[in-house]
Amino acid sequence: MNKSTEIAITAKQGKVEKSLEELLPDYALEYKRVFEKKAVERFPPSTPWDHTIDFKKDFDPHKHRTWHKIYPLTVVE
Repeated sequence: MNKSTEIAITAKQGKVEKSLEELLPDYALEYKRVFEKKAVERFPPSTPWDHTIDFKKDFDPHKHRTWHKIYPLTVVE
């Protein structure tokens, strides 16, 4: 256990956990159901990526110019 973990544990001791209504600002209370634990658990677990992009080994981006300038601007613009 490192020093920052010890500090965090010490700081958390004796504190009462706040309810969802106390944590949310007034303007977000109508969306309370979005922040509830049950609603959050319906999403898949977080991962570093959502999907892979498989590149073709023989693809050369310089031969296949599929990108174009959308808004060509002058230097001043």
